[in-house]
Amino acid sequence: MPCLHALSIAVAISLVALPAYADGTGSQSDRLLVGRTNIHCVQAPCPWRGILRQTDLRSGSMAMLWSDDRLPQIEASAADAARLATAWDGNECLAIDASLAGDTLRVDRIVGSCP
Repeated sequence: MPCLHALSIAVAISLVALPAYADGTGSQSDRLLVGRTNIHCVQAPCPWRGILRQTDLRSGSMAMLWSDDRLPQIEASAADAARLATAWDGNECLAIDASLAGDTLRVDRIVGSCP
């Protein structure tokens, strides 16, 4: 029984330490591409700027997480928020580690220019 007791304690500790993703209080960071999409349209609306997962792009999917003339709300350091806004306005693309929850982009870090 001591082994079972130790296992149940370990499971309880791991559950407490898990981020709260399922209840919406936390979110998991992904590598996202933010900005120019290289999609060119003849007619509006056109997702020529947006946000998508880098893994989706590599798999051939262009499933946009966000497409609008403006960026979503940004939770980031002042420097990262300014860099994202400059890139967005300049029709550039940045790879970032972030999560998008509703209309809020939570930025962990800017990786660099899109691949």
